[in-house]
Amino acid sequence: MLVNFEGYSDTFPCRLAAVVFNDADDSTEVDLHPYKLVIQSTTKRLLNKSSALLSEWTWSPQYYVIDTDSVVAPCFVISIVEDHSVVLETKASHLWAAEFTNIFQ
Repeated sequence: MLVNFEGYSDTFPCRLAAVVFNDADDSTEVDLHPYKLVIQSTTKRLLNKSSALLSEWTWSPQYYVIDTDSVVAPCFVISIVEDHSVVLETKASHLWAAEFTNIFQ
């Protein structure tokens, strides 16, 4: 999933580790966000390792708790090393054609 963290203009590929129920003291908070997501996020895009359809990222060793409204869109990532510390994120499929048709303009 792509997540937008507060204070960042970019989105980051993340993987879901757990879903937890919100046990906040404020009932309004529980009504708005009945559960939270525990995720592992990518933290660093390796700019020298990008292609038209793929971007290379490294995983953060930390896990984060986020609200569900931080999730922007689904995404697809592929692990490329044995320890799963580096992944390739594919661009959204609706953007693929634009990557190749712009070449001829």
